[in-house]
Amino acid sequence: MRKIDWKRIDWGKIEGGVKLYNTINGNINPLDKENFQKKFSYFYKVRRNQTWKKEFFQTFYKFHKSSKEPQFEDILNDLRDKTKRMEASFASKMLHTLNPKMPIWDSIVVIHQLGIKVPVKKNNATDKDEKKRMNKIIAIYEQLRNGYDSFINTDQGKIIITEFDKHNPETKIENIKKIDFILWASGKNPILTESEQNLFKLKKEA
Repeated sequence: MRKIDWKRIDWGKIEGGVKLYNTINGNINPLDKENFQKKFSYFYKVRRNQTWKKEFFQTFYKFHKSSKEPQFEDILNDLRDKTKRMEASFASKMLHTLNPKMPIWDSIVVIHQLGIKVPVKKNNATDKDEKKRMNKIIAIYEQLRNGYDSFINTDQGKIIITEFDKHNPETKIENIKKIDFILWASGKNPILTESEQNLFKLKKEA
């Protein structure tokens, strides 16, 4: 277990993020451009054109209104059909908003804090290549979810949650997001040991 230098954590930044996060999750209305869409886009850094955003939030609305529990694979596939892009990160952020117990795929956290190798699109990729990449992304996300479930119960996971609660005593959010906030605020300098990172990785990558 690596000792975390808590003085390096910008708690003010986290506090501001928590407030906006709670506002977004407290009133989910994907078709509300002036409030929900703007706040969601700002918080999750959605820097895409209006055509893309229209497809994204319409898909968001569909899954929000669905009677079925949303699944990462379904959102990922739907966004790919609509936007022609494999949107692992934004699919996870949509899913997390609909189900806060599911993890967020954030580039800083996934790549720098957890050391996960993300499959990128090949030049002149075939349909077979893209299908393989999608399956890998889905497998990584599933292991990411398993990793958080395991890490929450480790000594380091408990320390992170306790420290978060100390600075945000009135905030009632899932433990998975508390850990995500701390990892995100830590930037590109990993605060977990290699063995802790390996909880989040596919076995053949560990």
